[in-house]
Amino acid sequence: MSTVAVALRPRKSPVQARSTATIDALHIAAIQVLTREGLSRCTTTRVAARAGISVGSLYQYYPNRDALLAAVLERHLDGVAGAVDRACREHHGKPVSEMASGLIAAFLAVKLRNPKESKALYAVSGERGGAALAARIHARIDGMLAAGWQDEVLRLTAVDGPENSKPFDFLGYKELRAVQRHEMTLPEARAAIQQSTRRYAKRQLTWFRRENSAHWLAGFGDSPQTQSQAAEFLKL
Repeated sequence: MSTVAVALRPRKSPVQARSTATIDALHIAAIQVLTREGLSRCTTTRVAARAGISVGSLYQYYPNRDALLAAVLERHLDGVAGAVDRACREHHGKPVSEMASGLIAAFLAVKLRNPKESKALYAVSGERGGAALAARIHARIDGMLAAGWQDEVLRLTAVDGPENSKPFDFLGYKELRAVQRHEMTLPEARAAIQQSTRRYAKRQLTWFRRENSAHWLAGFGDSPQTQSQAAEFLKL
């Protein structure tokens, strides 16, 4: 059994209306199979049969089950992010309590529109390592804060330079500067840094999924098992 995970990039993107309809049918079918039979029984054969197309047609768009599920999950998350973004714009400038209520209501509405679908897609996210990645991001940020990140930002702030100097383009530095200026509490800054870092990680994953030459390894780079997998792949 190969230890090298297959690429998650779709084979092609829909251009014509017929192709778009096929993609939509595959996504709907994948969710139906997930909710009715579970992740372990969600195969390309079952999804294709549910969508009423051949497995060969499915493979024209997705090289494997994981690529299909990654696309379904990404569409779902984009929908959640879109709903939250609209709520933020609609409540911009309103009292904080009203903004918070609007944001929570928008998030819950989109997540609870189909609870079974959301629960099934959480399983896909877990398999893709989403929860583990978020936990590692949060731990890394806490470690940086404990190691004196705020002191570093204080030293940078003390240097006479432009307000938009390069260091403050990096993740977390603007938020910690806001803490020093009493514009934000440390817990608020920590949560904001965690969120922006998760979003950055998601953009990186999306980027690499578009690379035909990318190969995916299970686990993280500091894992001995993952390092062994990488060494094995480089010998191929």
